[in-house]
Amino acid sequence: MWSHYARNHRGVALEFDAIKWCDQMPWMNGQFHLVSYSQNRIQLMLTREHYDKAQLFNAAILTKDLCWKHEEEWRVITRKPDCLKFPEPSLTGVIFGCCTPDENKARLREVCATLPEVKFYQAKMRTNEFGLDLEPC
Repeated sequence: MWSHYARNHRGVALEFDAIKWCDQMPWMNGQFHLVSYSQNRIQLMLTREHYDKAQLFNAAILTKDLCWKHEEEWRVITRKPDCLKFPEPSLTGVIFGCCTPDENKARLREVCATLPEVKFYQAKMRTNEFGLDLEPC
């Protein structure tokens, strides 16, 4: 995901405790969805008599190619039109990309200084194989 969603490893990933999030914002229950991975495209029946909203939702929003299975992705899907805010206690970790600038790391540590539960990790590329290791930092 780093090369696609985090500006070629310059961004960060945030780790959340969904239970703490929902404890503080009960309306979020049911908003967390596990992505499924498939080798085959889902065949949709979109005629009026066969239309199934759940099938369309799963196919269009929650299904990805099997090659992305290693992501183990969850998606938060809500009808709220504005920026989604999370309760601070639900943030449990910040993972710095391999190329996150030091000034960004320092700023994030500063922002999270009042959140003692937050752990910081540095993503590092493996030298002899594809993949990343996360080291506490």
